[in-house]
Amino acid sequence: MEATIFDETIHKGQQRIGVRVVDNNSTEHELSIDKYGEIYIHEQDGYPDVPSERSPDGVRNVTQAQQYAKYYVYKDCGYPTISLQEDPDRITLVALIVAAMDTETFEEYFGDFYQQFRHHHEDEDPAIEIPDDLYTEDVFYYYTTGIFLGLDETAEADLIEQLQDETVQEYLEEAESITGSGDVAAIADELSALATEHGFGGGDLQTLAPEQWIETTSGLHVKWEIGDEIYGEFNGEPDLDRGPDAELELVPHEPESMEALQEYAVHNLKCQIRDCYVYMGVTPPESVRVTGPGKNLFTGLYQRYDGWQPYYDSDADIDWENV
Repeated sequence: MEATIFDETIHKGQQRIGVRVVDNNSTEHELSIDKYGEIYIHEQDGYPDVPSERSPDGVRNVTQAQQYAKYYVYKDCGYPTISLQEDPDRITLVALIVAAMDTETFEEYFGDFYQQFRHHHEDEDPAIEIPDDLYTEDVFYYYTTGIFLGLDETAEADLIEQLQDETVQEYLEEAESITGSGDVAAIADELSALATEHGFGGGDLQTLAPEQWIETTSGLHVKWEIGDEIYGEFNGEPDLDRGPDAELELVPHEPESMEALQEYAVHNLKCQIRDCYVYMGVTPPESVRVTGPGKNLFTGLYQRYDGWQPYYDSDADIDWENV
């Protein structure tokens, strides 16, 4: 995928950004996007104008071109053209922080998942009550919690810029296997070193452990799908004027230990990072070329529409060069 910004105009008092994208099929797209991600014009000659007349690959290529255009404007101009949870770098930062937590701290923030999963398999009280209708084979449901980072915007942005560094990507690749080992401290040191190297946060940030980089988490939520509709019950939303930087989305299972749940949580975040790249037509970095469920919105996309590989399937053989 390639993109360039070729125009910025004001239309009826609203800023529009012209973006030219060349997709993975070498088809050129020209799009006009406002700074909140609304697409007003999308012109291309490679696929039918009517979506229902496009091939599965055509549908995927057009979708990826639109998402890549919005992502490019987000990165190049700083406009909120995508949500925080569509930003792979932001989720990478969250994944590194979660991986660097010791078990006790992880339990403090995410122990409700463990209690709820044990309720499904053991004689344990639930962390939250869920509707009786979910206990059927016809309903797919999962649990989520929002993660809100505690860094100020400047520090956060500067850190995110550094996350493509090879050393950080190597840590992320090993994050699941090092959870709970002595190497966890190495990840914490790397995060602090990035802050120190680029001169923001001062001494105060250097003294913070990774878990202190999280301002708060939401309560445990349950979401379920019936057909194409998604429903939910939400518990304990923080009193903040912003949305979460990332959400854990875990399907019910039986973790052997809190450490195993932490590994699973890090893997889920890595799968979400993968989903962000795939959705905009970019081959993910080596560290997140993983399979398994990430964001359930994308799992549904992969399952329902031809043209997408089964990234959600842990046993799938994926052609990573042709996402």
